[in-house]
Amino acid sequence: MNALTFKIELQQPLLVTQLGSHDENSAQSMEYIPGSVLRNALAALYIRKHNLDDAAADPTCRSLFFEGRVRFLNSYRADRLGNRSLPTPLSWIIEKDAISCSKEKSAEPLFFYDASLDPSAIRQLGNVKSLESQGRFCRLDDEGVELIRPARQVTVHIQRLHKRRLDSKADSQVFVYDALAEGEIFCGAVLATESELVEAIYNLLLEMPELQIGGSRTAGYGRIRFYALQQHANWREVKDIKPDDQEDVLIVTLLSDAIICDQNGQYVADLEPAVGVPCQHCFRRIKPVGGFNRKWGLPLPQAYAIQAGSVFVYPYSPELKKKLADLVEMGIGERLQDGFGRIALNWNLKPALSVYHIVTEPSLTAISLKDDPLSHAIAQRIVEHKLRKQLDQAIQRQVLLLNISGGSRAALSRVRLMARRSVLRRDLDLLKDLIANLKKTGRDNLDKTRIKTIKLYDWLRERLEKRDIEEQLGVSMERLPQVGDVRAQLTDGIKNEYTARWIEAVVKRAYKEVSHE
Repeated sequence: MNALTFKIELQQPLLVTQLGSHDENSAQSMEYIPGSVLRNALAALYIRKHNLDDAAADPTCRSLFFEGRVRFLNSYRADRLGNRSLPTPLSWIIEKDAISCSKEKSAEPLFFYDASLDPSAIRQLGNVKSLESQGRFCRLDDEGVELIRPARQVTVHIQRLHKRRLDSKADSQVFVYDALAEGEIFCGAVLATESELVEAIYNLLLEMPELQIGGSRTAGYGRIRFYALQQHANWREVKDIKPDDQEDVLIVTLLSDAIICDQNGQYVADLEPAVGVPCQHCFRRIKPVGGFNRKWGLPLPQAYAIQAGSVFVYPYSPELKKKLADLVEMGIGERLQDGFGRIALNWNLKPALSVYHIVTEPSLTAISLKDDPLSHAIAQRIVEHKLRKQLDQAIQRQVLLLNISGGSRAALSRVRLMARRSVLRRDLDLLKDLIANLKKTGRDNLDKTRIKTIKLYDWLRERLEKRDIEEQLGVSMERLPQVGDVRAQLTDGIKNEYTARWIEAVVKRAYKEVSHE
């Protein structure tokens, strides 16, 4: 297929927000530049250039932007060789212990497995996670895999509602923007069956190599520069795979989100309506997707899409292989002109691979709030709110993993009541007094409950003494919420409160276990 490839340099931070990724006082950008954003920006540029009153009536404008004959693919971050990276397949799995033991930029390779080729690897390894958690994008070659994660920039903005200088907290609002960092390089592509259409986009970018896209453009966001434009007569997203005599399956990997509808027009989480046969097994995630109509100034209807990186495995047949090869060229599903529905066929045929480059954590540019006491106070409330949310989620997650057995309902109920009062007071004295003044009968009743192999009485005394919620809940002290230069702190009050909450959650679950016996 005819293609125009290019690179995009972010001359300012870029904020292209995604659905459901932020709370009311923050915005988080996607990790790539969607094709729909480029299509809308170039359509607006073309309309301004030709001074069109009715763009839909212009045949060239229609063929470029409205008829689906030109496809604007997502722009993904450049790899270390300057080429376009691709979404990491969800079927790539790795042992959790291997991740924790690996060192950044270590000379030792980090091995992982492709479960689409070897489904038994999940059972054999046991405690595994998706490699996609270590890097949303990757480059695959004969040497191994390079994991890629774009750098990000966090900035704090303050909106004054009425006057420029105000002392009232009610008259100002803090916003946190988590954007793609300035200076990042992305690689994109535009596809068309006709070379004349590619030539038209090429000329348009040559005349106007700089644009502004995304949100908050008047606040210093969204300026990009196109360069390294190249036209290709037969371009492919994934290099051709060498024939394999042992080929017995067909593996489809989504290189972008795919919107698939069944015969009733309902969104589905499978490729069967487009492929025609059910898959043997799959590794997939579902996400909501939206868009924005710049003409009307309104959001597009939301839809459900299968996330990029999802993998579907099909039994081999020559007919199905030919059909899938055609879909690789044309795309699959809806909104193909916006870069949706790109797939790869048999991208990887090795069941075991290695990572030879581990990306660092995204870089964050912190803005100092020390000179503005009001903003500092608001930011402090924001990070504490996020910390509490993080700890609440950790409690819900960790309490389900505990092995709890036995117990006395009366003793458990009394401890739970005192834990609730300690939460409200953010003081552990009530619980400490209860445990310290227990008589032998009460202590024996508590000892009927075991947390793993530890008696509940001993477990309670240890928790009240250590207040080790970071260890108990698996909270990383290096990843506490942060806004600008304001970082959340595990203060004594929070430690007391969440030690009591943790005890209450454990005792509550033990009480339910006794009730079911």
